[in-house]
Amino acid sequence: MKLTGSLFVLSIGPFVSYTILAISSSLLSVIFVLVFYFMPESPHYCVKMGRREDAVRNLTRLSSTNRNQSDIDEQLKDIELTVNYAMQNKSTLWELLSKKEYRKSVIVITGIKMIQQLTGYSGIEAYMQTIIQSSGSSISPEISSIICGVVQLPAALLAAVIVDKVGRKPLMIISCSGCGIALVGELVYFYLQDVAKQNVDSISWLPTTGLMLYLIMNPIGIFTLPYVLLGELFAINIKSVALSASTLFGVALGFLVTKFFEPITATLGLHTVFGLFAVACALGALFGYFIQPETKGKTFQEIQVKLNRKNEKDSNSERYISTHM
Repeated sequence: MKLTGSLFVLSIGPFVSYTILAISSSLLSVIFVLVFYFMPESPHYCVKMGRREDAVRNLTRLSSTNRNQSDIDEQLKDIELTVNYAMQNKSTLWELLSKKEYRKSVIVITGIKMIQQLTGYSGIEAYMQTIIQSSGSSISPEISSIICGVVQLPAALLAAVIVDKVGRKPLMIISCSGCGIALVGELVYFYLQDVAKQNVDSISWLPTTGLMLYLIMNPIGIFTLPYVLLGELFAINIKSVALSASTLFGVALGFLVTKFFEPITATLGLHTVFGLFAVACALGALFGYFIQPETKGKTFQEIQVKLNRKNEKDSNSERYISTHM
C-alpha cells in the first residue's frame, strides 16, 4: 500500500495542485479499507477472541499446501499456549526496553529499522526530482520519477513471493548489497560532475539507472523485512508495544534523514549524501549476515530459543522457552 501510494503521488504530484493531490490520495485509503475487509484474521487473534474454529480455518488457509492436518493442529496448540501466556502477562514499553528476554529482539529490530531509514529511502523519495534535475538527465524529472516509482511494485511483489523460499538473511544481504552498488554509482557520477568537473555525457544514463536499481533492490529486503520480523520476534503480549515503538523510532529517523538531506547536499554535495547512504548499506549487509536471525520456517518458540541461547544445550534457553509454553 505504501509503494502504491508513492507511485500515485509521483505520477500525478508534478501535474496537479496540492489540494487535488491530497483529495485524490485519500481515495487510496478508501480502497485499502474496502480490500482489507476481506483479509483473514490472524490465528493468534482468533484464539485470543475465543474463536477456535476460525483459527483452524484461517491457519489452514494461510499455511502452505504441503502441510497435513497434524502439523496444523500442532501449530495451533503452540499458538494457544503462546496466547494464553500473553493474556496473563501483558507487557509495557518499560518492560520491552528493560527485560532481558526481549533484549536481543529489540537489538535486531532497532538495527533493522536504522538500516531501513539510514540507507536513504525517505530522503531519496522526497528529493527524487531534485536529484534527477541535478544530474542533467535528458529524460524529464517528472517522467524519470514515475519510472522509478513503477519499478518498486514488482520488486515488492517478488519479495512477498520469495521471502519464505529464500529466507530473511539472504534477502537483507542481497537488498543492502544491491542498494549499495546503486548508491556508489550515484556517488561516482555526482563526484565526477560536481567535484572533478569532468564531462559526464557518456554516463548520463547512470543517475536514473542507479535510482531504478536502488528502488528495485530496496523493497526486496530493506523496506519490507522490518515488518516481517516484527511479527516474528515478539510475543503477542508485547507485539503491539514493539510495533508502536519501532514505528515511532523509524518515523523519527526518516524525518531526520529527509530534514538534513538538503542541507548536507548544499554544504557537502550530493556525492557525500550518497556516500553516507552507501556506508549504511554496507553496514546493513554485515548486520544481516552476523546479527539478524534467520526466521524462515520457524515458530515463535524456535526463534526465541535461537535468540536466547549460547549453544545447543543452553539450559537458560530451555527455561525461557518453557515459561512461554
